[in-house]
Amino acid sequence: MKKLTTILCAACLAVTGALTAMPAPLTASAAAMPYPTKGKAGENITWQYDVGTHTLTYSGSGDMYDRVYLIKGEDFYEMTDSAVDNFSPKKIVIEDGITSIGGWFISMSGYRSSIPEEFVIPESVTKICSDAFYKSGISSFTVPESVKVIESKAFRDCPNLRSVTILNPECEIAQTSDVFSNEFMERKQDGSYEYYGVIFGAKGSTAEAYAEKFNRQFAVTGTEVELNPLKPTERGDFDGDDKISIEDAQNVLLAYTEMLAGNDPKLNALQKNTCDADRDGDVDVTDAQYILIYYTECTLLNPDMPPTEYVSWESDWEKILSGKSLQDD
Repeated sequence: MKKLTTILCAACLAVTGALTAMPAPLTASAAAMPYPTKGKAGENITWQYDVGTHTLTYSGSGDMYDRVYLIKGEDFYEMTDSAVDNFSPKKIVIEDGITSIGGWFISMSGYRSSIPEEFVIPESVTKICSDAFYKSGISSFTVPESVKVIESKAFRDCPNLRSVTILNPECEIAQTSDVFSNEFMERKQDGSYEYYGVIFGAKGSTAEAYAEKFNRQFAVTGTEVELNPLKPTERGDFDGDDKISIEDAQNVLLAYTEMLAGNDPKLNALQKNTCDADRDGDVDVTDAQYILIYYTECTLLNPDMPPTEYVSWESDWEKILSGKSLQDD
């Protein structure tokens, strides 16, 4: 009998985004470069890393590039993954005069080894560019009031991000679902992105309008909100114990019963997505039934299946939703 094929639990925390070159040709292999401590990040912007204080400072004026370069002599070299891995800044300072946070900015922030404890952003910064914080490990961020524009994908695939505060009530936020998103193995069926966190802002602000349009949780700045757990759960795993059980099906059914009675089931955005086993946008008795079928197919018919830290392939759910058995070849 064919065993259930499994994969590691969702929460793709491994960072894979390799930097690509700017239009100017490189003069040598960056792999041969020494430990970088300075470079160029804009036409009139340089960066410098203080090894002793673990401080990364951007100085100059104007907009940042969408890529970062290191300098040796008069030559410029693209920052590579190996070079970035040498960084572990505790503080990142953008000095006054710089007007944007460029794409891949966070790539200089040592996100593979540490998460900066402090960001210093001046009032001169008016734009956060696309992919600026791509795959960053930050859990929260405050967008200064000076920022007038947040481009698409600015905080895309940040696995730990659960809180973004936008201080400018009129900030222009790109009208795409990937401005703020978490890195998970599953996307919605329509290809849009998920964000299991809270967007804070002023009442009637563009932040509130964005949250409403893309079904994000919104709260007025200063409001106390219980944030979603940092660990995302697999489809059907209601209690987050890394296995799909009969208890998960029962909990989904209880939540549905509360909704039928007109009560608040108190499900956060992450739990709603987990409960929606058939991905039809609703949490109902059908989801509980599918979770129970999954439990029967995987646990009862496969008593020697792998440890609980493993979860199913997307194709397994597709089989169950189509009425097929996982035991069929």
